[in-house]
Amino acid sequence: MTTRVAVMDGSTDYLDLFALTIARVPELELVGTAGDGYSAVRLAVESDADVALLDLDLPDVDVFAAAWEIRRLAPGTTVFLTSCAPVDEVRRRQAEELDLYVFEKLKLVATIELLARLDVQRRAA
Repeated sequence: MTTRVAVMDGSTDYLDLFALTIARVPELELVGTAGDGYSAVRLAVESDADVALLDLDLPDVDVFAAAWEIRRLAPGTTVFLTSCAPVDEVRRRQAEELDLYVFEKLKLVATIELLARLDVQRRAA
């Protein structure tokens, strides 16, 4: 069984990078990408993703509202936030209040490896 991953990011470069990296991990399956907030919510729900990687600076929507909406409409989807810049204290507290973890995009490989380990743990449970 594989972990189904949806990637939502406003940067096509990061979308491509995540897609290429996920393709190299047999335990993961990329179910789709989205470049804006509204498409992100739709993708997470329609793809039945296990994991949604949501860019903290996703265009067109408040990312915390999008994360909440994904959780509401697709309760089986685990949402992680990603950011390429240091996260300010206000946004970090918002993430913590919603029980969301923020990954640094520059640590992409570690993020993908963590997703693979989560998949192994999920299958063992």
